[in-house]
Amino acid sequence: MISAELPPFAKVGSRIDVMVSSIGDANSLRGGTLLMTPLKGADGRVYAVAQGSVSTGGFAAGGGGASVSKNHPTVGRITNGAFVERELEYNFENRKSLSINLHRPDFTTATGVAAAINGVISGVEAKLVDSSTIAVDINESFKGSIVKLVSIVENINVAVDCTAVVVIDEKTGTIVMGENVRISTVAVAHGNLFIQIKEEKKVSQPSSFAPAPPAGSVPLDAGDGTMIAPGGQTVVTTETAIGIEEEKNRLVLVPKGVTIQDVVGRSTQ
Repeated sequence: MISAELPPFAKVGSRIDVMVSSIGDANSLRGGTLLMTPLKGADGRVYAVAQGSVSTGGFAAGGGGASVSKNHPTVGRITNGAFVERELEYNFENRKSLSINLHRPDFTTATGVAAAINGVISGVEAKLVDSSTIAVDINESFKGSIVKLVSIVENINVAVDCTAVVVIDEKTGTIVMGENVRISTVAVAHGNLFIQIKEEKKVSQPSSFAPAPPAGSVPLDAGDGTMIAPGGQTVVTTETAIGIEEEKNRLVLVPKGVTIQDVVGRSTQ
């Protein structure tokens, strides 16, 4: 299967890239060569002719009991492998209006684009159609020079409106906030708490003349984990020391309307 994308304003004799895919039982197209193949459009007409060596980005190898492969060896590409044989008919210079379609529809961005065009270019009128389309009506001043008009529109800088987003990942505890997030008036108190627990094992040895424990006697539990043995007997005890150090809390007032950068700067002071 051979496919290619015909770019806008492609002229006869120009080259385009070709994608080659195997739809049969081939294991790999590595080292293959594509014979001369006409490429037809949806209308059944030939628009380009492809031919050349296929370049693959993977491999496949194996034997009777095992095999290994990387990427997709049955899909390849021929760079500049097709000649354009037919141009798309498009009367560009005689148009009386243009439509600018936004990649991400947004009313604020569309309003900014229309205002920027009307403010920079005289002789045209930009109107809002919806959240993704701006219609530009061309007057007599740009008649026959639409390419120049498009060039001017391409170089207009417009601030794109972004939605304020906060993303929270509960698994990793990560919080990501966009630059447009605004904080209401809030007071933040934070401080560090350190807790240290230390345990030591100590051995209590009986003196040399301590009486021996009676036969069949059982050590008693003192209630705190310490075993008390009757008579002279070695006893292991545990001593636990707990230390707590709490930093004095700092109360920070964050006013309404500040950005995330302001909150981070106040928290690290």
